[in-house]
Amino acid sequence: MCGDVEMNVNSLFNSARILIRSRLQYIFIWTWAITVPCLIVGRGFPPLLPTFKAIFSMIFVSISVYIYNDLIDNELDKQNKVKSDRPLATGRVLTTDAMNLVYLSAIIGIAIGATLNIQAFGFILLFYVLFTVYSWPPIHLKKRFLMKEIIIMSGNIINAVAASYAVAGEIVPSALFMGGLAAIFCISSQPALWDTTDIEVDRLQGMKTLAILLGWRAKMAFLSLGVLALMVVTSLFYSNLGFNFLLPLSVVIGGVFFLGYTLPLYRGYDEAKVLTSKKAVIGYWTICQIVSIFSIMNIPF
Repeated sequence: MCGDVEMNVNSLFNSARILIRSRLQYIFIWTWAITVPCLIVGRGFPPLLPTFKAIFSMIFVSISVYIYNDLIDNELDKQNKVKSDRPLATGRVLTTDAMNLVYLSAIIGIAIGATLNIQAFGFILLFYVLFTVYSWPPIHLKKRFLMKEIIIMSGNIINAVAASYAVAGEIVPSALFMGGLAAIFCISSQPALWDTTDIEVDRLQGMKTLAILLGWRAKMAFLSLGVLALMVVTSLFYSNLGFNFLLPLSVVIGGVFFLGYTLPLYRGYDEAKVLTSKKAVIGYWTICQIVSIFSIMNIPF
């Protein structure tokens, strides 16, 4: 009996390690999305206990929703050349282990979130519910028009609000502002750089994303407009929200370089160039977020 229990625990542990590694990028993205506003609200030095609670709650919640998504999409992932090497699609991980990880990580993440104030917990719970019903077959929000983009945008706003309440007990405009900029960044870069490789499988699932609906040049124009919007909005409002000149400087200079780098893509789709552009846009926005933290600390120059 004990041997069976030990074997099941070991199986779950090994499966969890493999599954989390396969989704590490997205788990990190949402963990980062709540860490940055926590640091902004605390002007670089937020109270450690609520900050770590918010971060670890989001880590476990993100694990739960993304592994659940993989479970629901498993059969379709097998038909997708990009996703066919995922652990569930290849059979490296048992579906029972994956489902147990979904339940366990959800319980841990929600339990940690419940130790925060009611408002922060409410928004973390909202994130969990929204991203779960995104994949849940009876509702399957991902199949509804533009819901994929809207939910990803909403995730950034929800994280900013949850971080504000966790650290300050109220909505902090500077954190909400950066959450809004992150939402603009995500929706504008999604069609050209992230969803292009998913068009085939998204069509099989009956989804109607911007990547499916827009032509290639329109996707690139949408990306450029998003970066330009970041540059303009940041330049207009940064000082009213407590940031110094470093924030618009990094957003504008980085935006100009990124737009120049992606200019050749207007001539047509190039898979290699798209892959390098993904790395470039991640680097650009990560630098902007890091600078935003130093910018609100108002270190004298």
